Amino acid sequence: MSWASTFTFPLIAPEITALPALTLANTLELFSEVNNLLVRTFPETIPLTKIFPSDRYRQIKQSVSPEQLLAACRVAGTHVHIGMANLKECITAYNILRKYLDYFCKLGDHSNGERLRLYKTMAKNWVPPEIKDAENFFEIAEKNSFVEDPRNCHWLIRISAHGTVELRMFGSYNYLSEVTDYAGMAVLALLDNGFNR
Repeated sequence: MSWASTFTFPLIAPEITALPALTLANTLELFSEVNNLLVRTFPETIPLTKIFPSDRYRQIKQSVSPEQLLAACRVAGTHVHIGMANLKECITAYNILRKYLDYFCKLGDHSNGERLRLYKTMAKNWVPPEIKDAENFFEIAEKNSFVEDPRNCHWLIRISAHGTVELRMFGSYNYLSEVTDYAGMAVLALLDNGFNR
C-alpha cells in the first residue's frame, strides 16, 4: 500500500495578481498562509461570480442549485489516497474503510461539523454504499452517473480512477503531520481487519 494526499480548493478562483518564483521556503510560507485561511470554511458572503476557469467547474456551476453552489464554494479539504494493486483490492479496502466513516469524519473535523454540513449540501449522494464486486461497482457507477467520469462520484470514501481508495472527509489541517496520521489510521484500519496483499 502507498498513500498520497491532495488538498482541494473550493470552486472559486482566488484573486492572485502575481505568483512569485516558488522556492521551498516561500512555498511553505504560502502554504502556511493558505492553510491558516482554510482551517474553517469560507464565509457565506463569498462571491459566486468567479468560478475557477475549467470546463468541469463551469458544468458543475450550471448543474447545481444556488444553495449547492454556495456550499461548494465555501468548502475545502484534504483527500487521502491509499494505493492498491488492482480493482479487487480497491473494493476490499473500500468496504473495510466504509465501516470507519463516522470515525474518520470526526478525526478530520476542525470546523465543528460545518465543512461536512456544507459538503453534504453540495453532494446529496455522499454515503459510500457497499460494493460486492467489480460488476456491482460498474452497475452502481452507471446508476449514479459516474461511469464515464469517476470524479462525479461524491461519496466521502470512493474508489478513484488512480487505483486508490480515496478518503474525502478531512478538512484542511493545522499541521502536516495530521495528514500522515489520517493515512496511518486508514492503513491500521485495513490491517486490523485482515487486509493483506
